[in-house]
Amino acid sequence: MKRLLLLALLVAPISVPAFALTETEARQCRAMAATFGPKKAEFDEMTMTRDELAAAAEAAGEDWENAEALRGFSPEAAAEADVLKVAYEAARAEFEQTQYAWSAVGRQLNADFAAFNAKCSSED
Repeated sequence: MKRLLLLALLVAPISVPAFALTETEARQCRAMAATFGPKKAEFDEMTMTRDELAAAAEAAGEDWENAEALRGFSPEAAAEADVLKVAYEAARAEFEQTQYAWSAVGRQLNADFAAFNAKCSSED
């Protein structure tokens, strides 16, 4: 334990100057940090939209499943099931497109955070 503490005391003064930022780097870090609020707000808005579309697609799928159970009772029921299937597939496609975009924005936001941490923060 004493050796670990001694090693930490010897390394600490060496590592602090290695993380000191120049004024230009500090400005770049502040500029990077300033973008996080709007990017996070965009991601949060996309999350709400994605969640709403997921619920809508789920509801459309349940409607279609219910109509499928009645398909054999009449031609009108079969036609209704077909219409609801198309509506479900459209809702699902819209959700999947939004999910893909949401995922891409999330990956980029995480990459931006990682770049900021790598450039602008130290491991104190």
